[in-house]
Amino acid sequence: MNHGCIARLCVSVTSIGVLFCLLVAPLADRGLLLDTDCRPSHEWMGTLSSATNIDPVQQVWQFCVCLVVGPLIFSHWCLLRASKDGDSWRTVIPLVTEMTSLLVLSLVSSRAHLPIHSSAVFLFVASAVHHQYSQLKLVAARNGTEDPAQTETSEKLQAIFTRGLVLLTGCIVFAVLHFAWCVPWSYSLFASCEYLLILAGIIAFHSTRLLVNKPISRYVFTIHSPTEQHKSQ
Repeated sequence: MNHGCIARLCVSVTSIGVLFCLLVAPLADRGLLLDTDCRPSHEWMGTLSSATNIDPVQQVWQFCVCLVVGPLIFSHWCLLRASKDGDSWRTVIPLVTEMTSLLVLSLVSSRAHLPIHSSAVFLFVASAVHHQYSQLKLVAARNGTEDPAQTETSEKLQAIFTRGLVLLTGCIVFAVLHFAWCVPWSYSLFASCEYLLILAGIIAFHSTRLLVNKPISRYVFTIHSPTEQHKSQ
């Protein structure tokens, strides 16, 4: 099974799902999209969580998430097998936590179960940051090999990670401004930072990590039976 094909599938489907939510939700139910306690009258954009409460956006988003979570974890596992680096396995737990919380986010509605959904959001963001930081440490440790590909990958991942932290800070600031003081326009700015964080931060990091290193992206995973392994010896 080609590792690069799995990676491209994961990146493409999640990106399409996010863009679908962004474009279709305002057309399907703008009132529900902008329904908050502040009753915003100057907002033009809702969050991804509010968009996934709307039919058929909710069903499409759930389909996209369920379709890519398993292959993304498997693809990451193939990458670890190809790297043969014992320290790489430290990134597995934050990745699995990130994907599990993403499943909860897609399946549990923020409108019906807000405490569970909010907890899943916090866990998803925390695990995504942890996973990215762990990956950066691994890539930085390999720069000693003087491999231009590793250096390029490290620089790109560092830039994406920094950009993600800036967008995450914007999400927090605008969320507080809206939910604590109902500042006009803050909800739309919060939603804008959220979408950019997902597309230009989290998805961009995964795609760069999986696809930039071409020898690993072409890695092919095969299964050998014990009998075949014994004969080959």
